[in-house]
Amino acid sequence: MKDDLMTSISIVHYDSYCNSALALDYHDGPILGVAFRHDGTGICFRWIGENQVNICRVFLVVPIPVAEVKRIWGAISLYEEPRLPLWCPNSDGNHPVAKEWDALVASVLALLESGEEIFAVQSVDLIGVSKEMRLSKSQSAKIRAVAQANQILNLEAETMLEDLCVYIKRKQ
Repeated sequence: MKDDLMTSISIVHYDSYCNSALALDYHDGPILGVAFRHDGTGICFRWIGENQVNICRVFLVVPIPVAEVKRIWGAISLYEEPRLPLWCPNSDGNHPVAKEWDALVASVLALLESGEEIFAVQSVDLIGVSKEMRLSKSQSAKIRAVAQANQILNLEAETMLEDLCVYIKRKQ
């Protein structure tokens, strides 16, 4: 089944997917946030799959206006110096921006829902080596459902994006 499925998808490989990323949620790696992709495009992302053996993740990625990334980045950088390339600001509830934190997270979740162009990206942290797959509208709906349910899929390391396609196909 994988071989038939793989003839219909295209995976693009990157040495570096993002120049910098801001993780609004982090646990052993980024979970939710915004970033500047290598080509300058703004994106928002959410963790949707993993392989614990190889410590690799799959993220739902949606291009967004650069102004939105700058707005979110700017709100937190007023209180904390950004650390690049992956910034994981203090979110323990004592942060001066804590009152705004929920609103910032909600805005990222809304951007993930509203984006028309959606990608699945396999990466450790979205900064280094990555693989990207553009999702069709029907695939996007199924993956958005995974994200909305806060579900994390367990995927095989070598074929994570292919396994994601198999998961989507089973949900049809």
